[in-house]
Amino acid sequence: MRRIRILNFTDRRTVGYKRNMTAAFDLNDACGAGFAADLEARPGRASLDAALRMLRRADSADADPRRAVGSGVTVQLPYALLEADLERLGVHVGAAGDLAAGLVFLPGDAAEARACKRVVAESLARQGLRYLGWRGVPIEEEVLSGAARRSQPAIAHLLAGRPLGLPHEQFERRLFLARKEMERRLGSERFYVASLSHRTLVYKAPLRGSDLARFYLDLRDPALATAATLLHGGLGAEGAAVWARTQPYRMLAHRGAIRSIAANRRWMQAREADLQCRAFEGGTAWLRPVLQDGLGDSANLDNAFELLALAGRHPAHALAMLVPPSWEDDAELTPEVRAFFEYHSCLMEPWDGPSVVFFTDGRTVGAGVDRSGSCAARYLVTRGGLVAAWSGACALEPEASEIASSGALRPGDMVAVDLGTRSFLDPDALRRRLAARRPYAEWLALRSQCRKARIGPTPELDSEARARLRTAFGCAEGAALHDALSACFVPPRAEPAARAAAQAVRVGPRLNLLAETPQHASQLVLSGPVVLEEELELLVAWEMEGWTARRLSLLFPRAGGLAAFRRALDALVVSAATAAEDGAEILVLSDRGVAARHAALPPLLAVSAVHQHLLRQGLRMRTSLVAETGEAEDAHHIAALVALGASAVNPYLALGAARAHVRDLSAGVLRIVSSAGISDLASFHGSQLFDANGLAPELVERHFTGVRGRAGRIGLAEIAADVLARHDLAFASAAVSQEHEPPLGEPSL
Repeated sequence: MRRIRILNFTDRRTVGYKRNMTAAFDLNDACGAGFAADLEARPGRASLDAALRMLRRADSADADPRRAVGSGVTVQLPYALLEADLERLGVHVGAAGDLAAGLVFLPGDAAEARACKRVVAESLARQGLRYLGWRGVPIEEEVLSGAARRSQPAIAHLLAGRPLGLPHEQFERRLFLARKEMERRLGSERFYVASLSHRTLVYKAPLRGSDLARFYLDLRDPALATAATLLHGGLGAEGAAVWARTQPYRMLAHRGAIRSIAANRRWMQAREADLQCRAFEGGTAWLRPVLQDGLGDSANLDNAFELLALAGRHPAHALAMLVPPSWEDDAELTPEVRAFFEYHSCLMEPWDGPSVVFFTDGRTVGAGVDRSGSCAARYLVTRGGLVAAWSGACALEPEASEIASSGALRPGDMVAVDLGTRSFLDPDALRRRLAARRPYAEWLALRSQCRKARIGPTPELDSEARARLRTAFGCAEGAALHDALSACFVPPRAEPAARAAAQAVRVGPRLNLLAETPQHASQLVLSGPVVLEEELELLVAWEMEGWTARRLSLLFPRAGGLAAFRRALDALVVSAATAAEDGAEILVLSDRGVAARHAALPPLLAVSAVHQHLLRQGLRMRTSLVAETGEAEDAHHIAALVALGASAVNPYLALGAARAHVRDLSAGVLRIVSSAGISDLASFHGSQLFDANGLAPELVERHFTGVRGRAGRIGLAEIAADVLARHDLAFASAAVSQEHEPPLGEPSL
């Protein structure tokens, strides 16, 4: 079979994908991010002034005036600063926690801005919140460069109040739901809410960090007091969304590039159908879509983090789910901590790539480094009680005599300042806290309390039958579909952190992301993406409460030609949806049984068609797909199946002659995953990280939705013709008997 090529930076076919990937690198590599916090939680100027100094230092590291720049800070809500505006508006707010404010970018056109403000008021009212009015944010426009000034929105503070008797946690959640309604109704091209909270307030703009306080006059006002400040500065975004894409976002400041973002986005979209959370009173309808379009990988990470935090998880818990360490082979972890990370691997795939994340919800501020450690981060604590952490060029450098302690974050580490308890939490302390939340080890043990059913031996194919099948599957000369789905993996810029343990595959349902129950651990763990026949049979025959598997045949009558091919594909996706609705946790798509009268749908088409149909039906998270195919002969083909949605593959023809080939194939798949800069197979699964050159647009739209590539004329008719031609070549010999050919149907379990 023709190998699916890995393309490099010089191949013209990678230009579109390379642009998307390297844009993230260019946007983050020369930036700095961090936080400063008062360990005693004393509101004042200390943390903000330290943050502004750190931003100025980031400026000095990159003096090229031609670069797009952006900077911003997140502070605790400055009630004293806003008090005068409340008096001007003639409204009374009982206490600081009863006021919420948000930085809003409005259209410059007055009529459009009024229309947006009406939607804002309606959205707040729908959540039962008090609409208090607007505050004009004091700014110095002359500070902006020409490009930033031309795209400058109208900048205002939205003011809202807490209804009497509403708990503060619910106040924050209703503000979030109101903002989500605004986003859905108004989009993000001409309207953007940088933050809306009763705990924090964002100030950001596409300018240098040294100019941020010159532009936003509030940042120089002595009335602005905060105990913690999040910061981001350096290279900024370009284009129409330059103001919205400047960091920090609502809860995060992120440095680095999320190389697994394609898979993360698709799986978060798939999870939307199953989101349920009692913390969000009145339902979760306004949570969708979870991720905001058009704002980049960092903004989407912030969207996911915000959802998890507002649904009731501690911010450190949310980050540990999204950006976990390489816990699989870390011998230093306690069993309880290991169980925490293993349990959450059943809920979420890692948002993978070299990155450092700084976060705050106004009560906790912290920093975390991903498993690769490619972006270094440091922290220090001064004798005066100031805690600072940073990555990149924005280091805080007090006098040596002022430093009480300092250190570097290792790959996978996280530190935080809890402003409520006035404590600094190191990585071990944070992990112990998280592991103690639930009996994760006990929940994981429950899934092992099941019985392996007895299975019979798998029949071997003789050499003649194997040769016929290799011809029918195009293993010798290739097939049109293989050529069209050529891989397009951009090599990583740094050595990825891929390890053998990163190949682990979890199969079974992935339940509601916003809950934690013992049932969430009801998944089986495979050692890699390639499984032997007996392992596959064991998987589908596994006996556990609530566990069922279904095998769906890819066969169709050869005599039926293209019409039978189409009917088989349509019936396959309908059968898959029905099986998922009926509770099948595993769907095995099998092309076993190909013979003179029966040809098979190509597995790449079958897997992608089922994957996309289940996504559209809101059923994808309920089941895992496993491909049982003779067509996959090398790591490239298996990697393509995994990228299209298969959790595991049984390439029975490739493995029949050499069972030791499993290790080589799995290692080859991991190398392809690593070449995309991804260090965990779960973050590659369903990513569609390749070009599909030559496929007809209507085929891509229906069965390969979201796959990129140059459009062509290859549709179902062309694919079917290729399948039938190879099938006829394989079974043209008169020596091939049809007397004992089994009837067409689904193999039984």
